[in-house]
Amino acid sequence: MPGRAGRVRAPVRPPVRARRARRPRAVAAVAAALIALVLAGCAASEPAAPVRSDDVDISASEDLGAVLDRSTAVIVLPIDAYFLDPATQGRVAQANALLLDACLREADRSYPPARLGPMVRPPLADSVYGVWTQEQASRSGYELDGERTALMHALDESLLAASRADPGWGPAFAGCLESTEQLPGLGRDSADAESLAITELPRRIRERARSAAEARPEWAATRARWSACLVEHGLVLRTGEHSPGTPEVPVDREAAIRAALIDVGCKEETALVETLSGLEARYQAALIEQHREALAEVAEREHAVAVRADEILATLGE
Repeated sequence: MPGRAGRVRAPVRPPVRARRARRPRAVAAVAAALIALVLAGCAASEPAAPVRSDDVDISASEDLGAVLDRSTAVIVLPIDAYFLDPATQGRVAQANALLLDACLREADRSYPPARLGPMVRPPLADSVYGVWTQEQASRSGYELDGERTALMHALDESLLAASRADPGWGPAFAGCLESTEQLPGLGRDSADAESLAITELPRRIRERARSAAEARPEWAATRARWSACLVEHGLVLRTGEHSPGTPEVPVDREAAIRAALIDVGCKEETALVETLSGLEARYQAALIEQHREALAEVAEREHAVAVRADEILATLGE
């Protein structure tokens, strides 16, 4: 394969700078690297600069709302257009897997996720407003949804199995992480450093819009109606600094599912998710309009990564 010795690349060079992964040279790096490289795990939300609701004019977006997909419990907001969609993220993850596989094959080893092909990850259910669909509540209560968790576990196990079967696999894998090109995930929940850098503006807009929406009187009024509904139906509310006004979650799983179903019913009765997400959508749209030029540059960089992923798939894919 062309290129300098010790560095694996597909022949076509991209118009973006490739990220060089930095990981410890130890088998213990396997599980952590899986989440970062294959699933691009959840990023911690960065603090937002305080925004007053009257600092942003949302009159032009009066009729705008979020798109609520109850089948997947996913909420689509305007700023999501400036992150890679799940299908493209799947191609990027597969491109990264193929590059790691090519590197490991130089040492007569392989990278198991590369055999799976591009995967559209099960979407991470939006939990910013807690559990909010009847299906999600009846299936999982307040627990993490099983489909995505199962996929993460299966991929994790495939790497751990490889390291257990071959004592040299872990060090070889760690070496490939150091030397191999890896593309940023660029999803809205991607946590790798380059993703966070490229999508800094969309993330900041998301946080500023949330801050402005929370300052609206209808935000507090809607939450108050929801909390009152919870109490009316027999749930106990949390108090104190963390999540005041939200329901206490029972330890018993069946009781937790019953509580979650009441919770969802109250959210539907008070239109909590529609109201709060709608406010966020309107502020996002207004802030997007203020940053059109800079966001266009973000979109160009993300497109270049997607193009590079397709080049790698065409070159290294079977």
